[in-house]
Amino acid sequence: MGLRAADVDQWLELLGEDRVHVIAEQLENGLLAAGFTRSPGAHELRDHVPDSWDGDPAAWDERVFRPPAGTRPGNVHVRVTGRPNERYALLFRDFLTADRGTRAAWALPNGLIRLRYTA
Repeated sequence: MGLRAADVDQWLELLGEDRVHVIAEQLENGLLAAGFTRSPGAHELRDHVPDSWDGDPAAWDERVFRPPAGTRPGNVHVRVTGRPNERYALLFRDFLTADRGTRAAWALPNGLIRLRYTA
C-alpha cells in the first residue's frame, strides 16, 4: 500500500517476538552491508510513547535505518510484531487511507509510505 506525498519512502519491517534478537541482528547486518546507516537520534530508538501508556516504555522501541547516500531518501523502521508501536503504525496508515482531508494535510511534509512485513 502506498500513500503519495513527498519523495521519501517509509518502510516498516515487523519482526516476530520469538526470534527478534537473531532476526534484528541479521537484518541490521544486511542493511549496514548494503550501505544503510542506523539513525543515531534517541527519538529514532523509541516511538512516541502516548501519555496514557502505563506499561513498559521499551514496548515502543524501534530501530531506524537510512538508505545509502546518493540513493532515494527514506527510512526503514524495524519494530516487533505484537507490540503497541506495530499497531500504532498500522492504524495510522489505515486512518490516513480512510480520511482524505487528514491525508492531504499530513502528506505535505512526509513521504511515500510503503509497508512490508517480515515474520
